[in-house]
Amino acid sequence: MSLSTAEALVKAAHARRAELLAQVQWYDTPTVSVRQGGGTSESESGAIVRKLRQSSCLFGVWSGQQYLHPAFQFDPQSGRLLAEMRELLELMPSKLTEWQQCFWLFAPNEQLDGACPADIFPTNALAVLAVARATFKAAIAA
Repeated sequence: MSLSTAEALVKAAHARRAELLAQVQWYDTPTVSVRQGGGTSESESGAIVRKLRQSSCLFGVWSGQQYLHPAFQFDPQSGRLLAEMRELLELMPSKLTEWQQCFWLFAPNEQLDGACPADIFPTNALAVLAVARATFKAAIAA
């Protein structure tokens, strides 16, 4: 890959990241903590959210200033994390960065009739899990 191609890819990734940060609904650490029944103090909310991320129950990306968590993974009624998130995160290859995983979640997918996995997940997690299994099957087998 030539330097100009690599530079173009990096530039495109930065542009997509900025686009997602502007367009997607995100929750910060204190908001996630409260939605999970915790408090808002920095130490308590940080511990709760860190534990959820480390146990593959919560997806988040580093914005450059803080971790942000896309709203699609929370039940719109209760505010709690959707139980299927753990399986989805475990299906994604660990070699992908958080932002690469985010790009997959928010990219139109032919197997979902052109919808983004993140858009479908709250109402049809099983369809997204099936697509993730098919997409990442080589990484799962390794």
